[in-house]
Amino acid sequence: MGFSGRSRLSIIRGAAVIALTVLASLSAAYYLTYEPAPQITVMWRDDDGPAARRPIERHHKLVPTFEDQRRVVYDLLDTRPSNIRELLAQRDIEDVSSIDRQTFMIRPDTPYGAGWMWIGNRLPVLRISGAVPALLAGCALIILYALALEWPVRRRARE
Repeated sequence: MGFSGRSRLSIIRGAAVIALTVLASLSAAYYLTYEPAPQITVMWRDDDGPAARRPIERHHKLVPTFEDQRRVVYDLLDTRPSNIRELLAQRDIEDVSSIDRQTFMIRPDTPYGAGWMWIGNRLPVLRISGAVPALLAGCALIILYALALEWPVRRRARE
């Protein structure tokens, strides 16, 4: 029950169209939603070293821009209220600046950091480390494979 060459090529073409659609959608989402990340300052408890902070930083999308002992300045890439609520609940954190503790939102007067964020930083699947590059690479490979199969077909048609 194998596929004929023609139906196999049709399946690959369909996959390439889907891959192109995914790439176009990600590009449009990035273009329409990227913005400067807000800058917050976190005061860590005395007993925490930089190694203990890394898992919390990764989970909450905190990108360090300046460190001074216990005080660290971050670009916050995930500004969802649920992420901020979880961040404030961390026992390892003593204080966080620029946060409205009633609404769990960034205060409007918060300065921008050096980094940029987009909607992908707030979507469950895309916020997984390495998900976007893997998705881009997978789509690119599907498209290249489809083109590699299509090239001889087009060449034969011209002859």
